[in-house]
Amino acid sequence: MKKYFRLMIRAAVVALIIPFVLSAQEACADDVQTFQSQWINPVYEDVIDASDLKEIEVHQQEQSEDGLTIEGPSVSRQGSSGSAGEYTSISDAAAAVRKQMKTRSSEITVCYKTKTNEDYQTVANEIFTKALSHTGVPTEGDYLEYQIGGYTGNVLYGKKDAYYFYSFTFDVLYFTTAEQEADMNTAVSELISSLSLEDKSDYVKVKRIYDYLCSNVTYDYDNLGDESYLLQYTAYAALVDKTAVCQGYANLFYRLALEAGVDARIIRGTSGGVGHAWNIAQLGNKYYYMDSTWDAGKSTYSYFLKGSNNFSGHTLDSFYSETGFFSNYPLSAVDYTGICDEHVWKSNYIVLVAPSYTETGQCEKTCRVCGIKLKDGINRLAIASPANVTADLYGYDDFYIKWNASKGATGYYVYYKKSGGSWGKPLKTSYTNTKISNLEDGVKYYFRVIPYASATNGVEYKGSAGDSTGVYTLKKLSKPSIKKKSSKYITIKWTNIPGESGYQIASSKSKSKGYKVVKTVSSKYKSCSIKATKKKTYYYKIRAYKTVNNKKVYGPWSSYRSYKLK
Repeated sequence: MKKYFRLMIRAAVVALIIPFVLSAQEACADDVQTFQSQWINPVYEDVIDASDLKEIEVHQQEQSEDGLTIEGPSVSRQGSSGSAGEYTSISDAAAAVRKQMKTRSSEITVCYKTKTNEDYQTVANEIFTKALSHTGVPTEGDYLEYQIGGYTGNVLYGKKDAYYFYSFTFDVLYFTTAEQEADMNTAVSELISSLSLEDKSDYVKVKRIYDYLCSNVTYDYDNLGDESYLLQYTAYAALVDKTAVCQGYANLFYRLALEAGVDARIIRGTSGGVGHAWNIAQLGNKYYYMDSTWDAGKSTYSYFLKGSNNFSGHTLDSFYSETGFFSNYPLSAVDYTGICDEHVWKSNYIVLVAPSYTETGQCEKTCRVCGIKLKDGINRLAIASPANVTADLYGYDDFYIKWNASKGATGYYVYYKKSGGSWGKPLKTSYTNTKISNLEDGVKYYFRVIPYASATNGVEYKGSAGDSTGVYTLKKLSKPSIKKKSSKYITIKWTNIPGESGYQIASSKSKSKGYKVVKTVSSKYKSCSIKATKKKTYYYKIRAYKTVNNKKVYGPWSSYRSYKLK
């Protein structure tokens, strides 16, 4: 195949506003400093050295009368420039860098500010390494990290008010071009489609991807040791050119697994003292090792879905123990057998017998990981809770309770209780309303409705309850107190009760008959004045009322109180 020379495709990934201007009010000359930063990808520290990373030229600072202007590097690059951005978190700044790295942009502009004075190299590395972190997106994470050699960075540092500003310029050494990545995206889409992975178990997805790599990609012995040919380390070389070294195998598996919805990572280390890369993939709650480079061309695999106790010849980089990497990616100690220890069932299943409100159903469900199929029961359909349970007085101690019908219900149990009490024995009805009478006067009551469905064998299955708000019955008031107000009027007083809308006062010349309502007042009153005739004895009673659906419901009359105006 055609041999590529070293790709001098270094995009200026600029975490910098160019030009970055601090006015006289925003900064002083002493506040601004310029530093150089460099990072070599640990994955390729035996391949890449400082001379491979391009030095960035920076204009000198110029002080104007209006303030201090700092201009960023004037470097020509192929590709588009990223838009300027100012960020107050490492994660947001890293996301901006990542977005432009994915398109191999020539310039990315981003400014990071913080109230903490932090070491510039630490901040630069945090932003850059965060941009390369695993996100689960196929074209991010390890896919990016294993296809760059490092960066040279320029740092402009200044202070504005309470904030410290860090403006970084990263000149990144990429292994592929934007054009190659576009071709790669097309090739990946076509391959995923040809593998027919839709609706397949995770195991089948992993197996088909692994089969493809082992059958179609060969090891690039022609360029082995040629450190100038960086394409050998890429997924592009593995998929498009069909030949790559171990990093290319591992990167292609990573990309394809994530495209198929299976979590995976690239693992680095050594084999026989030589740098090597392989993968882990998730099946169920565990991750398993695999090495498609070593299984390539074989009809029987020796390194496919292996447990940590059976993966010889691979020595992990110290990075994994130092960072506690595998606490987030729990490894299985034993090989994957094709049957899960803990199945992960697909949410969509085949209904064999549909459930009802009184009978369970049956289904056939499939494990998303291993693909095993099992028959299982389906719970009965849930009877809906009755909505809008209301209780209204139709007599001073009588309630009319109603509610909306519950789907699936054949009847209802209606409970009631006093405030602070317990639910009593229920009434049973097939209607969506009922009456409960002769309750205790002046008490707050609650009502509960529970639907049920009756099976053919007589068994009842209850649904969820619906409750009313608390409602008072009307209490019989104590007889009112009466005193003289003037030569023609008396004042009647009473004690208000809860739950009422108002009160009526009646009078009569006879203690036992002939009472007529002489005054009606709202619940805000506790007394009222009534005209009276001197030297004649009158008898007075009072009762509460409540307005329900625009109608008055009256409580019982109090005992009488007599009074003669003198």
